Amino acid sequence: MTKSILFLDLATTFGFCEGAPGEKPTFGAMRFAPEGSPSSAVFAGCFKWVAERCQAFKPKTIVVEAALDPRHVGQKTTRDTAMRLIGLPAVVEAAAYLCGVWDIREARADDVRLHVIGRRLKKAEAKQVVIQKMRELGFEVSDPDAADALAGWDYACHLIAPNVKPYRPTTHFEGLF
Repeated sequence: MTKSILFLDLATTFGFCEGAPGEKPTFGAMRFAPEGSPSSAVFAGCFKWVAERCQAFKPKTIVVEAALDPRHVGQKTTRDTAMRLIGLPAVVEAAAYLCGVWDIREARADDVRLHVIGRRLKKAEAKQVVIQKMRELGFEVSDPDAADALAGWDYACHLIAPNVKPYRPTTHFEGLF
Protein backbone atom coordinates (compact mmCIF):
# COMPACT_ATOMS: atom_id res chain seq x y z
CA MET A 1 0.00 0.00 0.00
CA THR A 2 1.28 3.45 -0.94
CA LYS A 3 1.40 5.89 1.93
CA SER A 4 -0.72 9.03 2.03
CA ILE A 5 0.13 12.34 0.43
CA LEU A 6 -0.80 15.80 1.70
CA PHE A 7 -0.79 18.50 -0.99
CA LEU A 8 -0.91 22.18 0.00
CA ASP A 9 -1.61 25.18 -2.21
CA LEU A 10 -0.17 27.72 0.21
CA ALA A 11 -1.42 31.26 0.75
CA THR A 12 -3.28 33.05 3.52
CA THR A 13 -6.32 31.20 2.18
CA PHE A 14 -4.96 27.78 1.31
CA GLY A 15 -6.13 24.66 -0.41
CA PHE A 16 -5.39 21.18 0.89
CA CYS A 17 -5.89 17.65 -0.34
CA GLU A 18 -4.90 14.49 1.49
CA GLY A 19 -5.18 10.81 0.70
CA ALA A 20 -3.37 7.76 -0.57
CA PRO A 21 -2.92 7.35 -4.32
CA GLY A 22 -5.88 5.48 -5.78
CA GLU A 23 -8.09 6.19 -2.77
CA LYS A 24 -10.71 8.88 -2.15
CA PRO A 25 -9.02 12.10 -0.97
CA THR A 26 -10.24 14.71 1.48
CA PHE A 27 -9.91 18.26 0.20
CA GLY A 28 -10.96 21.81 0.93
CA ALA A 29 -9.84 25.36 1.53
CA MET A 30 -9.56 27.51 4.62
CA ARG A 31 -7.61 30.34 6.21
CA PHE A 32 -4.64 30.06 8.54
CA ALA A 33 -5.78 33.20 10.38
CA PRO A 34 -8.64 35.70 10.17
CA GLU A 35 -8.58 38.16 7.28
CA GLY A 36 -6.29 41.11 7.99
CA SER A 37 -4.13 39.21 10.48
CA PRO A 38 -0.40 39.93 10.58
CA SER A 39 2.06 37.48 9.04
CA SER A 40 2.99 36.18 12.48
CA ALA A 41 -0.60 35.00 13.00
CA VAL A 42 -0.70 33.41 9.54
CA PHE A 43 2.59 31.59 10.17
CA ALA A 44 1.43 30.42 13.61
CA GLY A 45 -1.86 29.21 12.16
CA CYS A 46 -0.01 27.37 9.41
CA PHE A 47 2.35 25.69 11.88
CA LYS A 48 -0.54 24.61 14.12
CA TRP A 49 -2.67 23.32 11.22
CA VAL A 50 0.18 21.34 9.63
CA ALA A 51 1.24 19.83 12.97
CA GLU A 52 -2.34 18.79 13.73
CA ARG A 53 -2.79 17.27 10.24
CA CYS A 54 0.51 15.41 10.49
CA GLN A 55 -0.49 13.94 13.83
CA ALA A 56 -4.02 12.99 12.72
CA PHE A 57 -3.45 12.06 9.08
CA LYS A 58 0.16 10.82 9.26
CA PRO A 59 1.18 11.62 5.67
CA LYS A 60 4.27 9.97 4.24
CA THR A 61 4.85 12.86 1.86
CA ILE A 62 3.89 16.53 1.85
CA VAL A 63 3.92 18.34 -1.46
CA VAL A 64 3.56 22.13 -1.58
CA GLU A 65 2.94 24.28 -4.60
CA ALA A 66 6.31 25.87 -5.34
CA ALA A 67 6.46 29.49 -4.29
CA LEU A 68 7.11 32.00 -7.03
CA ASP A 69 10.08 34.28 -6.57
CA PRO A 70 8.44 37.44 -5.15
CA ARG A 71 10.77 39.59 -7.25
CA HIS A 72 9.04 38.27 -10.37
CA VAL A 73 5.34 38.37 -9.46
CA GLY A 74 4.70 42.01 -10.26
CA GLN A 75 4.74 45.49 -8.83
CA LYS A 76 1.58 44.94 -6.76
CA THR A 77 3.22 42.36 -4.49
CA THR A 78 3.76 43.87 -1.05
CA ARG A 79 6.59 43.04 1.32
CA ASP A 80 4.11 41.22 3.55
CA THR A 81 2.85 39.10 0.64
CA ALA A 82 6.42 38.32 -0.42
CA MET A 83 7.26 37.22 3.15
CA ARG A 84 4.26 34.90 3.17
CA LEU A 85 5.11 33.40 -0.23
CA ILE A 86 8.55 32.43 1.02
CA GLY A 87 7.72 31.89 4.69
CA LEU A 88 4.76 29.51 4.46
CA PRO A 89 6.69 26.64 2.83
CA ALA A 90 9.40 27.02 5.50
CA VAL A 91 6.76 26.87 8.25
CA VAL A 92 5.28 23.72 6.67
CA GLU A 93 8.72 22.09 6.58
CA ALA A 94 9.41 22.97 10.23
CA ALA A 95 6.07 21.62 11.48
CA ALA A 96 6.34 18.48 9.36
CA TYR A 97 9.91 17.85 10.49
CA LEU A 98 8.93 18.01 14.16
CA CYS A 99 6.11 15.54 13.43
CA GLY A 100 8.44 13.07 11.71
CA VAL A 101 7.43 13.80 8.11
CA TRP A 102 10.69 14.25 6.23
CA ASP A 103 9.62 13.77 2.63
CA ILE A 104 8.71 17.33 1.62
CA ARG A 105 8.51 18.15 -2.08
CA GLU A 106 7.48 21.02 -4.34
CA ALA A 107 5.35 21.04 -7.46
CA ARG A 108 5.25 23.91 -9.91
CA ALA A 109 1.74 25.22 -10.61
CA ASP A 110 2.31 25.15 -14.37
CA ASP A 111 3.40 21.48 -14.19
CA VAL A 112 0.23 20.63 -12.23
CA ARG A 113 -1.91 22.43 -14.81
CA LEU A 114 -0.15 20.69 -17.68
CA HIS A 115 -0.86 17.33 -16.01
CA VAL A 116 -4.51 18.08 -15.27
CA ILE A 117 -5.68 20.18 -18.22
CA GLY A 118 -3.07 19.32 -20.83
CA ARG A 119 -1.66 22.79 -21.32
CA ARG A 120 -0.06 25.67 -19.46
CA LEU A 121 -2.31 28.65 -18.79
CA LYS A 122 -1.87 31.98 -17.04
CA LYS A 123 -3.09 31.98 -13.43
CA ALA A 124 -6.23 34.07 -14.02
CA GLU A 125 -7.53 31.81 -16.79
CA ALA A 126 -6.31 28.60 -15.17
CA LYS A 127 -8.36 28.90 -11.96
CA GLN A 128 -11.72 28.36 -13.66
CA VAL A 129 -10.36 25.78 -16.10
CA VAL A 130 -8.96 23.69 -13.21
CA ILE A 131 -12.31 23.85 -11.36
CA GLN A 132 -14.09 22.73 -14.52
CA LYS A 133 -11.64 19.88 -15.13
CA MET A 134 -11.98 18.62 -11.55
CA ARG A 135 -15.78 18.66 -11.99
CA GLU A 136 -15.45 16.73 -15.26
CA LEU A 137 -13.44 14.11 -13.37
CA GLY A 138 -16.35 13.78 -10.93
CA PHE A 139 -15.19 15.86 -7.98
CA GLU A 140 -17.68 18.25 -6.40
CA VAL A 141 -15.53 21.35 -6.07
CA SER A 142 -16.29 25.05 -6.48
CA ASP A 143 -13.50 26.76 -4.54
CA PRO A 144 -10.43 27.58 -6.68
CA ASP A 145 -7.98 26.91 -3.84
CA ALA A 146 -9.52 23.51 -3.12
CA ALA A 147 -9.55 22.70 -6.86
CA ASP A 148 -5.87 23.65 -7.19
CA ALA A 149 -4.99 21.46 -4.20
CA LEU A 150 -6.99 18.56 -5.60
CA ALA A 151 -5.25 18.95 -8.96
CA GLY A 152 -1.89 19.15 -7.19
CA TRP A 153 -2.63 16.00 -5.21
CA ASP A 154 -3.60 14.17 -8.41
CA TYR A 155 -0.30 15.29 -9.97
CA ALA A 156 1.69 14.25 -6.89
CA CYS A 157 0.02 10.82 -6.88
CA HIS A 158 0.96 10.43 -10.54
CA LEU A 159 4.62 11.19 -9.77
CA ILE A 160 4.91 9.23 -6.53
CA ALA A 161 2.80 6.21 -7.47
CA PRO A 162 2.64 6.13 -11.30
CA ASN A 163 1.36 2.54 -11.41
CA VAL A 164 -1.65 3.24 -9.18
CA LYS A 165 -4.90 3.99 -11.03
CA PRO A 166 -6.01 7.54 -10.13
CA TYR A 167 -9.06 7.88 -7.91
CA ARG A 168 -12.14 9.14 -9.73
CA PRO A 169 -15.49 9.53 -7.98
CA THR A 170 -18.30 7.43 -9.32
CA THR A 171 -21.28 9.27 -10.70
CA HIS A 172 -24.89 8.60 -9.92
CA PHE A 173 -25.36 7.47 -13.57
CA GLU A 174 -22.90 4.58 -13.29
CA GLY A 175 -24.57 1.22 -13.53
CA LEU A 176 -27.83 2.62 -14.89
CA PHE A 177 -27.00 2.00 -18.55
